[in-house]
Amino acid sequence: MRVLVAAVWLMTTSVFTLPANADNVSAINVHFPEGARSASYSGTVRSYDTVKYTLGARAGQKMPVSFSPDNDSTYHNVIAPGADSATFTIGFRIDTVTRQAPIAPANDNKPVAAPKSDFADGYGGGPDFWRVAGISDGDALNLRSSPSADAPVVLKLATGAVVRNLGCRPVDAGRWCKVQLLGDSDEVGWVNGRFLREAETPPDPTSDALVAGTPYHATGRISCRFKGDASVTTCSFGVIRKGQGEADIDITFPDGFVRKLVFSNGKIVAPDGASVTIRRHDDNTNVTVNGTETFVIPDVIVGGS
Repeated sequence: MRVLVAAVWLMTTSVFTLPANADNVSAINVHFPEGARSASYSGTVRSYDTVKYTLGARAGQKMPVSFSPDNDSTYHNVIAPGADSATFTIGFRIDTVTRQAPIAPANDNKPVAAPKSDFADGYGGGPDFWRVAGISDGDALNLRSSPSADAPVVLKLATGAVVRNLGCRPVDAGRWCKVQLLGDSDEVGWVNGRFLREAETPPDPTSDALVAGTPYHATGRISCRFKGDASVTTCSFGVIRKGQGEADIDITFPDGFVRKLVFSNGKIVAPDGASVTIRRHDDNTNVTVNGTETFVIPDVIVGGS
């Protein structure tokens, strides 16, 4: 149903041309009560009915018109003196419908539609910190030099890595976010925002007291195994925490050798170049070095209580 109502003229007399398919047209001369500056009218229209309200106004005066129909198909026009038509401006907009796309290898870093939550709207919006999430097992998120899947890779971020949010921007059908690494490394780059979720504000590592007489924030013993030697079941450790999953851990073998492990951005490496593989189990990370040394490292050792 199309309904025309409240055609308003700023003149005392006018020429009104009926639409070819109009049903009924009624004319009302608007009168203000004595001393009043406004008047209100109510009525009912059906189908293509039209109601024409006529009133006079001087040049330069303003005439606000309030119109409250109970049917959204009803509308009004304001017609200038001597005119039999209305001039208007119309605009159209289609917003992107976003949905969570199936998980794909993060190395592709292809622009995809961003989830409705956990994303910054434009530069400077969103949370202070992001954590990496939603990437495939064994994969990593590429930190690139610019917001493009074709830009050079600066480094790779594993699941759980926490970065500072420097602002996001829409790119094609997805969104890229500029981030800064925490801890000793302050590397800055761009990542596909699809793989970011809001993270809590990281604690200040300087507030983590040291164990007296040591450079470590915590010391103790962890489970360890050595291939071909069933006699060793635990090793002593010391950890230097740097905040948000970054830490240096020294593990002392029974013979006095110290195995150093560096936790950074969700990855674990051995500074001496030894090969490292990891496997998650509950709240622990099982670390195997050179295929012969295995250590069980609880999350609390790296992150603190």
